[in-house]
Amino acid sequence: MSEIETTPPTPTTSRGVQCPTCGRSKDCTVSQLARFTRRGLPWCCGNVMQVRGAAAEAAPPNIDKRIGHRRLALNGAQLEFRRGSLGLGADLAVALIDVSDDGFCVHLKEPVAPGDEAEVAVGRPLGGKLIKRIARVAWCRPAWGKGFLVEVVLSRRLNLAQVKELVQTDSIH
Repeated sequence: MSEIETTPPTPTTSRGVQCPTCGRSKDCTVSQLARFTRRGLPWCCGNVMQVRGAAAEAAPPNIDKRIGHRRLALNGAQLEFRRGSLGLGADLAVALIDVSDDGFCVHLKEPVAPGDEAEVAVGRPLGGKLIKRIARVAWCRPAWGKGFLVEVVLSRRLNLAQVKELVQTDSIH
């Protein structure tokens, strides 16, 4: 009778955070890592600690998410979306999907990478002055059929009057 070959167990790497300067590390649970990605990683030696172990590949980039109440945008609202903070480049905008005081969900012609900066300008459907803001891309994914849906977080919030100009009246509470 032949012996059953056994493979040694693969070493498991523990999840946690580690200081890039001094090497101090701390083991963390999955829920603690999720909380860190929402609120920010802890600091050590004046630097942000880095995610280590198996969670490092699965950890999303540290990008703020919109926390404001999302409201449907007016049909035909003006939208310009240009890569970079200088606003020099092709307008990638197709449509404005939803609005909150701290960001937008937009439909674009081309994909953009999470973390990229962009200049976003929005306005009422029938014209008027556009509201321009620098924004950071939170996520990008394929849209319905053509284009891409992109969530952007604004560097400076909109005031209530500006939000009211852009949203459907029945969606404001």
